[in-house]
Amino acid sequence: IKNHLTDNFPFYDKLIREGTDIPLIILDGLDELSYNVWETSDLLIDIMSDFTKSPYKTILSGRSEIFRNRKRTFHAHLSIKDLEISLAEKLWNAYCRELHVEINFTEIQHLDLIKIPLFLYVLAIIAKSDLEAVHKIETSSDAFRIMLETLYCRQYNKNPNDSYTNLLDSNEYRDFLKCLQIVSYCACRVNKKCIEISTCLTYSAQIGFRETFENWISTLENHKWSKLLLMFHMNINYTEKNNNSSFEFFIKSFYEYFAAQ
Repeated sequence: IKNHLTDNFPFYDKLIREGTDIPLIILDGLDELSYNVWETSDLLIDIMSDFTKSPYKTILSGRSEIFRNRKRTFHAHLSIKDLEISLAEKLWNAYCRELHVEINFTEIQHLDLIKIPLFLYVLAIIAKSDLEAVHKIETSSDAFRIMLETLYCRQYNKNPNDSYTNLLDSNEYRDFLKCLQIVSYCACRVNKKCIEISTCLTYSAQIGFRETFENWISTLENHKWSKLLLMFHMNINYTEKNNNSSFEFFIKSFYEYFAAQ
């Protein structure tokens, strides 16, 4: 870690040499380790204990279950609780300014979801596309589903007279959801935010969906609406379509939701 910081973030060394500031390193995603998550997280915690002797201050972060099941102990342990209403409102107003959304916090204040920063952001994304849709949300599943539907319809609706219902009932949308579910399921199976396209292709063949999935992969760059939705939920790294190509979800909650559908 020290070598990585020295090579890629030289200003850390400058801070240390000058002694004016203490660098803070936050290592997030302890629950998202791709190999033997429980054993590896314990090992990492053990290794990180040496950081108490270094000039760096270090925070390990992840979902609460990874810490509840830990075998090692920490020098300090902090659980982040739900947002207070005043802080949720401040964060909501910041999201709305950034996304140019005009909806008062009082209109969403009744939702339990506002206690979680991620869902505040998802609500703002939905409000940017469809203000009315925000009022249909009660649960986290509603939020993810409506976010996907509104983004899809906004980008794909070439005919203003077409209703959202017609678009969402189309074979194209059902195929699109199925492809997202395949990628998500493959990511869930290995507990990784990054999953190789070759793995997804193998699984799609097992369930009799390979031809459609291959077509979807091959047209991602040519369909702006598909690429936009894909990039919102995940990143795609590929140079053509080879075995090293992969999908990478930005947020673990996204692939967990799609995999469960």
